[in-house]
Amino acid sequence: MASSIVKKAVVAAVVVAGAAVAGYFGWQHFKTPGLPSSAEVGAEEAAFSFSECKARLFDGSPAIAVMFTQALDAKQDFGKLLTASEGEAPKRRNDGTVDPNNKPADASFKPLAARWVLGDNPRVLYLPHATPDRSYRITLNADLAARSGAKLATAQSCEAVSESMPASFYFASRGLVLPAGQNGGLPVVTVNTPEVDVQFLRIKPESLAAFLDQVGGRRERSGRGGADEEGDYYYDGYGDNQRRMKGTVGGWVLDELRAMSESVYISRFKTDERANRRNTSFLPVEKIKALQEPGIYVAVMSQPGRFGWDYQVTHYYVTDIGLHLRRHAAQIDVFATSLKSGNALRGVELSLVDEAGKVLGQAQTDSDGHAVFTGTNGKVGDLARLVLARKGGEMSVLSLRDAALDLTEFDATGHPSRSNKVFVYSGRDLYRPGEAFNVSVLSRDADSRLPSKLLPLTITVKKPDGSKLVEQLVQPNKLGQGYFQHTIALPADAPTGGWTLQARVDPAAKQPDAQWSFKVEEFLPERMKLTLTAPEAALTGEVSLPVQVQGDYLYGAPAAGNRLQSTVSTERLVNPLAQKLPGYLFGDFADDKARSRQDLPEQELDEQGKAQVALTANLSERSSPMRVRGAFSLLESGGRPVVRSIERTWWPAPTLVAVRPLFDRNVAPEGGLAGFEVQRVDATGAFKPAKDLKLTLTYEERQWYWRYDDGRGWHSGFNTTDELVEARTLNLSAKTTVNLPVRWGRYRLEIEDPSTKETLRYAFYAGYGAQDADDIGNRPDRVQLQLKGSPFKPGDDAKLTIKPPHDGEAVVTVEGDRVLWSKRVGVKASGTELTIPVGTTPEWQRQDLYVTVAAFRPGSQGDRITPARALGLVHLPLNREDRKLKVALEAPAKTVPSTTLPVKVKAPQLAGKAAIVTVSAVDVGILNITNFKTPDPTDYFFGKHRYGADMLDLYGRLIEKMDGNTAQQKFGGDAGKRDTQSMPRKVLLVDLFSGPVTLDAKGEATISLKLPDFNGTLRLMAVVSSADSYGSTQADTVVAAPLVAELNMPRFIAPGDKATIALDVTNLSGAPQEVKVALTATGPVRITGNAEPIKLADKQRQILRFQAEALDAYGLAPIKMIVTAGALKLEREAALQVQPVTPLTRESRRIRLEPGATQVVEKSLLDSYWAGSATLSMSVSNTPPIDIKDQVQGLLMYPYGCLEQTTSSAYPLVFIDDAAAKRWGMTPIPREERAKRLEGAFARLAGMQQPRGGYGLWAAGNPYEGWLSAYVTGFLQDARDAGFAVPEAQLAKSLEGLTEQFQRTPGQQMTPPSAPRRNDKGYIADYREAEVLRLAHQRFAEATHAGYILAREQKAPLATLRTLHDKHRASALSPLPLVQLSLALKLMGDDARAKAALDDAMARPYGYQPDDGPWGQWLGDYGSRIRDRAMAYALLLRHKVEHDKRENLLFDLADDFGKRNYYSTQERLSLFVAVQAATQGAGKDDAWKTTLTVGAKADAWTGSGTGQQSFAIEPLKSGLALKNDGATPLYVDVTAQGYPVKPLPPSSDRISVERAMFTTDGKLVTARQFTTGEMYVVRLRVKAAQTIKDGLVVDRIPAGFEIENLNLSQGPQAGEFTVEGVNVAQANANDRIVHTEYRDDRFVAAARLGQPLDLFYLVRVVTPGKYVVPATFAEDMYRAEVRGVGRAEGEIVVVDKR
Repeated sequence: MASSIVKKAVVAAVVVAGAAVAGYFGWQHFKTPGLPSSAEVGAEEAAFSFSECKARLFDGSPAIAVMFTQALDAKQDFGKLLTASEGEAPKRRNDGTVDPNNKPADASFKPLAARWVLGDNPRVLYLPHATPDRSYRITLNADLAARSGAKLATAQSCEAVSESMPASFYFASRGLVLPAGQNGGLPVVTVNTPEVDVQFLRIKPESLAAFLDQVGGRRERSGRGGADEEGDYYYDGYGDNQRRMKGTVGGWVLDELRAMSESVYISRFKTDERANRRNTSFLPVEKIKALQEPGIYVAVMSQPGRFGWDYQVTHYYVTDIGLHLRRHAAQIDVFATSLKSGNALRGVELSLVDEAGKVLGQAQTDSDGHAVFTGTNGKVGDLARLVLARKGGEMSVLSLRDAALDLTEFDATGHPSRSNKVFVYSGRDLYRPGEAFNVSVLSRDADSRLPSKLLPLTITVKKPDGSKLVEQLVQPNKLGQGYFQHTIALPADAPTGGWTLQARVDPAAKQPDAQWSFKVEEFLPERMKLTLTAPEAALTGEVSLPVQVQGDYLYGAPAAGNRLQSTVSTERLVNPLAQKLPGYLFGDFADDKARSRQDLPEQELDEQGKAQVALTANLSERSSPMRVRGAFSLLESGGRPVVRSIERTWWPAPTLVAVRPLFDRNVAPEGGLAGFEVQRVDATGAFKPAKDLKLTLTYEERQWYWRYDDGRGWHSGFNTTDELVEARTLNLSAKTTVNLPVRWGRYRLEIEDPSTKETLRYAFYAGYGAQDADDIGNRPDRVQLQLKGSPFKPGDDAKLTIKPPHDGEAVVTVEGDRVLWSKRVGVKASGTELTIPVGTTPEWQRQDLYVTVAAFRPGSQGDRITPARALGLVHLPLNREDRKLKVALEAPAKTVPSTTLPVKVKAPQLAGKAAIVTVSAVDVGILNITNFKTPDPTDYFFGKHRYGADMLDLYGRLIEKMDGNTAQQKFGGDAGKRDTQSMPRKVLLVDLFSGPVTLDAKGEATISLKLPDFNGTLRLMAVVSSADSYGSTQADTVVAAPLVAELNMPRFIAPGDKATIALDVTNLSGAPQEVKVALTATGPVRITGNAEPIKLADKQRQILRFQAEALDAYGLAPIKMIVTAGALKLEREAALQVQPVTPLTRESRRIRLEPGATQVVEKSLLDSYWAGSATLSMSVSNTPPIDIKDQVQGLLMYPYGCLEQTTSSAYPLVFIDDAAAKRWGMTPIPREERAKRLEGAFARLAGMQQPRGGYGLWAAGNPYEGWLSAYVTGFLQDARDAGFAVPEAQLAKSLEGLTEQFQRTPGQQMTPPSAPRRNDKGYIADYREAEVLRLAHQRFAEATHAGYILAREQKAPLATLRTLHDKHRASALSPLPLVQLSLALKLMGDDARAKAALDDAMARPYGYQPDDGPWGQWLGDYGSRIRDRAMAYALLLRHKVEHDKRENLLFDLADDFGKRNYYSTQERLSLFVAVQAATQGAGKDDAWKTTLTVGAKADAWTGSGTGQQSFAIEPLKSGLALKNDGATPLYVDVTAQGYPVKPLPPSSDRISVERAMFTTDGKLVTARQFTTGEMYVVRLRVKAAQTIKDGLVVDRIPAGFEIENLNLSQGPQAGEFTVEGVNVAQANANDRIVHTEYRDDRFVAAARLGQPLDLFYLVRVVTPGKYVVPATFAEDMYRAEVRGVGRAEGEIVVVDKR
């Protein structure tokens, strides 16, 4: 019975919640009609008829809307033609929806007096003032007439239920700036809430910058391009939207504002009392004296008498000072404009302020409202957080951390805008891990001339995650001309992906002067080229595009007989004319899902390597321009493809209508006009006039509901119905702007062109929250600009035409690296002409000059016009034709391998001038992969450059005007990546480089390049430069031997594999030949198959096939090939990698060996591993054993490189001297080597250090890491104390940053719930309470860690430590923070509190749940039960602190250690320091003695602390035993490690990972035999029972497959494929996926695991043979025992189609 009651209560609660949600959305959707329309309603096509009855809001109150297909005649008497009656409330089901089978009784309906009102949309007739949640019946007379005169054919009737109106209240705007004297107050919206309580907090002046950072600053948590500063306040990733202080905000978040704000006013306000309607009221904040002090206020609103978790919150300030700002590197220009008048404001006092409120600079605006801050490119610019403006009693503010205005639609792109022009180039942009290559750099001034004083360059190479590989100062080359050369050596474990090289003239510059991007991937050079040609014109009608295909081997022979596979795919092109018409939209959004992909019949190329393929597609049902893409795969004889694609655009008609929304991200402003530019153009972008275009705007109503089913439980959904809002007829003689009235909700714009019968359809939203966007974008309106007379010479006059969207004042500027010229002028929408003098001074001589215009529209009090601004930008190019060089290059068109290639370069314009040339010769098979373009210095130095400034202003954050009444004050007013190692490979990569060569007096140079044993095509690329002139050119040379033999192998093989190797032999000798081939291998591979001699005619090619079989688990197998033909002989070596299919695994057995006892080690312990990889280690200790050797070596070999991993992997180097290495059975590392490796770690950490001293996780641009910043600082302290050369400035900066953060910590602490509610198993029942507990611990742990580190330097403020001890000790969920606090207090002299904290620590359990389960509990501070106990124990021993329960930590640690086989880097380091501390200075009592028997030989093995030995398979098989000869028990650890012969058993209890393979058309693949050339989609579905922040998923592929590297693919794109309704590209864009890699042998993804996550990649079947299929593997990178192993699969067979 009780359970039944509970169940009913739960259902009732859900129903009520659902009804409340439905009610909220209901009255939000339908707001007061009465918005203006900019055009008359045109004729409608549909016949006049009644549509439906619906619940609506009219003038904010419930109403019944009767809808028709045409506009009604407003002159008729609706009271006589329609009748209405009201009945009782409808009967509802348990889920809250109306029950249509249980209607109200007829007797309950009472007739209503006529009160019909025709809406602004004349198709809708309203019955206003309906009673909420009542039933209504409407009858319509057949004589009801439309405006056209048509009448209803018959009488009609309908029923509807009025909206319920639950009580609610919220702030009406998400804006920040309340224009002074214009809006009437701060708008709030209430429904059935006659009173609200509001408390006003004023942000303290010194906290303005920090507050604006929190509520509006940019947050790039992933580290992909964030700002180079650390965060000022905590950002935990929880409740990010709440931290913006807009909308619903939790009380605990508000509680954290105490340090930033003070309460200045509390009052109860009486709002509009009209019941059952949506009312807007204005809080008269401008008239309340306590709120008139300039500043930012936080308004916190609640309902009187109600208390709960959440409040309605906004923040705002009142001002008439409109600020518009241009931020260049060296200066900031500020323009002040009155929001009310739109005129310049003179005498505005401006201050540049840092985060602490300190003024860094001051300025005052002139008569144009203009002021300048100079010198912002140094420390001042780094510290500046906001611009503060004051005039009289008003204040305005702009946060310099706000996102700049979105200028993506403006033609302001190009090369980077810099005053130091640095051109970086190389012979290619694609490299393999482990390569070394040269980069050339030309350094010039802003006018691309050799600087008068040439400075060295700082070169920084960054990995894909933003961390530094190297940073080095490079001196200019001795040949001069501002040329630099730098060699980059990539490590063998270099992560794949996009890398960057940055060059700086000033090493301290925040922005690099140049950034060159390159890729690191595990690629193989292509051996063929594939050329596709087709007509260029846009396609129309039936699609049949003839494509001519030409395939050739790069050494010159046609790819005769090679297989050609082709597919055709189509997808919608939203804007096929993006360059000519940026921001415009074409077609129908319904075509977004109309993707198609079709495989075409396979062909073979003819004897000339040619084929013709017709790309066909059925697009007859499409109304949008479509991209038609043909992807072609030409297969080598070994099955590996060369992939190219060709694209054309298909138009459904010769001309199409296009619209440009005048709002951003598909979200129009609520309660206003949605603006659109409309054009009709042909496929070239030329405007075409149009007549009688039929425009309609439709409101798409969503009716929400709640439902329950067994599979999904309670869930919500919606039904959609349409309401026609407006219809017009448009005639276009030019581009036209259309404004349409919109309220809150979803809309559909349709424009039909009767001449083509095509209809444009565009879906958009109106109002914040109508779609799942965080905020409406800040994209400015556009000013049309036309610049006449370009390019310009110094002294010319530039003629500018300005056409803004509104009359007003405008600021016109010319900008380069700063504002060079400005003028404020009056402008008219009809057009204004202006002459701009082009300067002759040096600062004007640059290629990044832009003319900008900011036009301002004033607001007004009487109508609802909100102040606004519009922007325009146009490039101002300079004439530099006389400095562009014509370069000629002469080289043989053909040559043979292993010879010298002569190259001659000519630049006649440089005769008699000092100049240099560099020449690169690179394999075209590499260049074609990335479509590499020959370096072009002419374009870089003299081409178009991007606009270099950031624009910021407050116009996008104004609180918009709206109708409403003033709220009356009622009372109150008192103030109150482990698997990322690259496989060893031997790949021939031809990239020859001449270095710089001086041109002779004729402007010529001759260069000789030594060619390797290579067959293919080389692209020769010459770059010529003098002090002020530049040029480049290219030519191809074919390199081919008389006898060409090319080996086609898989990228690797695995034990158990048998792969087919193809050998292509081509006779290019000019005569018939008899060819003999011998192919042999050594090492872990065996080659079988004997080739008989073959006869080849001239130009003939034949394929020979061999088999390769793996014999062991791992190794690089050398392969030798000898090919002879008469006097011709070719010898070549290659290598094939053998790679295990299983991950490296380890199994440990821990034994307590009693005195006198003997332990025999099982001989079969290594039997499960491949012999070449198996090892056994044994450790002996009289303390609980921890395999220190494995932990340390695991750290030193850990391949990842984030902040924590870099520190943890380098930390052991501080402690492991020769004695320590001997103690742990390790090979000693010389101190010089330790010092060198530590220096590398220091440098890497310096690259992650932020300007204020803290550290980011992967790069300085990542958010501040509190716990890890202290961890790194402690590492630097320990290294210093051990005598290593720690960079003093880095350590000092770390301590300064830590001190600054530590002083803030008391105000950042949280109060955890003292007695959280728990379920019957003891687990916390409310996730919010659990999260508060975790966050409180995290913050306390970060604070105590910082305090301890500072106390080591005697720099920890004792008052702060005491505050943490006295008020926040209960926050600790682990002993470690309390131990750190105890030690800090002891070091700073407070022994009493130190003892209390230590006693507390010894009794404090780990975590907040009753047990860890198999997982451990994530507390946010990189810890675990093992890490925290080990670190606490080590610290107590380090500081010689005694406690009677201290040793319990070690024994508890031993128990935990015995349950696990895998450890994170934090755990490994902590285990190491714990045991290191426990065994330092060991005395005679720590000695132990044993007898170790290996086979028949017994030897004494004695020691102290922990001793270790390692054994191979042979001694284990001979017999291995250990006897304890001492008097105390010993702890013995026996660990076996290697690559298992058998796949790991499936494991899914912690992480479930499932692999499935699908055909390219989405069908599940179950076959075990595959054909070369086939392509498949692999899906990995990963699920974890608990959130894993740092998950790693590794899927090793069968050796006969190759992964399609989507970072390099020129063929099929991920978006072409759909699997079980999921688009592959969209799935791979999931923000939970942090990083992906496409390796030779595996797919790797780093991701946040938890709920099911789908990962997709593409594979192609390449090499025939029989292969083992490895299991998929997933793990938590920081808790390696948390892992999952996929289901084992059998072997697969790959066959050649022929």
